[in-house]
Amino acid sequence: MIVHDIGRVIPDEVTLWPGDPAPTLRRLATFSVGSPYALTALSCSCHCGTHIDAPAHFIEGGDDIAGVPIENLVGPADVVMLSRSGPIATDELAKAMKQPAERVLFRGGPDRCGETFWLEPNAAEWLVSKGVRLVGTTCMSIDAPDSSSFAAHKALLGHGCCVLENLDLERIAPGAYFLVCAPLKWRDAEASPVRPLLIEGLQHS
Repeated sequence: MIVHDIGRVIPDEVTLWPGDPAPTLRRLATFSVGSPYALTALSCSCHCGTHIDAPAHFIEGGDDIAGVPIENLVGPADVVMLSRSGPIATDELAKAMKQPAERVLFRGGPDRCGETFWLEPNAAEWLVSKGVRLVGTTCMSIDAPDSSSFAAHKALLGHGCCVLENLDLERIAPGAYFLVCAPLKWRDAEASPVRPLLIEGLQHS
């Protein structure tokens, strides 16, 4: 069994969404001032680094992060490599996978091809129609960088499908894996930072 850590390091690898606060640590107790232990307070956006969006992020009355079914976040996952940047439509997804796993993670191709990509709303709806519970991306958003409608988010989250953003899949080959991606169980939060793990060699159920 091989385990891949596919989360970003905070704060070294964090790119902030415009307007979001920078992640900080505040030392409450340190050995250097005679404390017998170290104690730290952290502060960040719920969308800091690699994170999960719950339906409540865009759907009024949708599940918060504590209410997301854990079955969405743990189980077989497909890593899909995209060959170009820009919008991804249904026909491209249908060519790439006949029947996706319940969790699909998208990454750019070699030589940084497909570095910035996003789902068209029809592609998001197609994934939902195939029973996908979670969609992940190496980008900061599953929508276009300049989107004001956030149509892909709404298409996915509106059907209870979680969104996992800002993954590190650079060293991950396309194929089938087992994903473990549990967020903080924080009531009323619409998202949570996570440390997702991809496992090779674990038998799919």
